[in-house]
Amino acid sequence: MDEGTGDEGSLHKDKASCNGQDPSGKCVKDGNDDSRGVGESCSAEKAAAFAGDDNDDTLLRCQLEEARKREQKLMEEKDELQMAYNKCNLAQSKLQSLCRELQRHCKAIKEECQQRNKEEEDRRQEVAIKFQASVSEITIKLNEHHKRNQLLK
Repeated sequence: MDEGTGDEGSLHKDKASCNGQDPSGKCVKDGNDDSRGVGESCSAEKAAAFAGDDNDDTLLRCQLEEARKREQKLMEEKDELQMAYNKCNLAQSKLQSLCRELQRHCKAIKEECQQRNKEEEDRRQEVAIKFQASVSEITIKLNEHHKRNQLLK
């Protein structure tokens, strides 16, 4: 018998747990959460009732359906977590790339600033040397004029 065709005895395909069998032979649910372990929703009392009614295969089908639902839910959760993980890895990779680029820019700016500082220091020294030379020249001329003025007196 095919489980997905809707034939009598086919498994119930909604998200609720299968907890037994109705008179038509289909799985029934009791509305409880389906996050329990295998066989927990098919209680011992119901299992005994099924065994008494010669419906062991129905109990096993219920348990199988619950296990498949849990497996499907876990697979979906795994896929979601894998996608989130991949997004995080991609974001991390982009951030690392941006960080490296920023470090390159910072290094280039630092080198440019050092070069400018060196050029400015060189210009300052040139100006200081020219200024000192001018002051020395003026001092020499003043001394010459002072000597001449002393001779003229």
